[in-house]
Amino acid sequence: MALMTLSERPENPRLPASLLEPQDMSATATISTEFQIAILKAVRDERGWLPGQKLALVPQDGGVMLVPVPELDDLLGILPDADPSGYRDRGDRY
Repeated sequence: MALMTLSERPENPRLPASLLEPQDMSATATISTEFQIAILKAVRDERGWLPGQKLALVPQDGGVMLVPVPELDDLLGILPDADPSGYRDRGDRY
């Protein structure tokens, strides 16, 4: 099966389209003594991030990009032609 580009990906109403498009937003944050970073309200509002939401830290070009970790329900439908038959999990290996 060939990989889809973002433009070919089916619409998913649970993932805002703005998450898939590059944005130009400059903001700074300071790492606390506990190594925590507070994300500015303007950034949270622009991205639609909520308290308790998980973000993945992805190394990129000498920095780190924050990417929302999707819920399982958000992933449903992104591979409409996938055949789930014959799926194996760890419980059926031995």
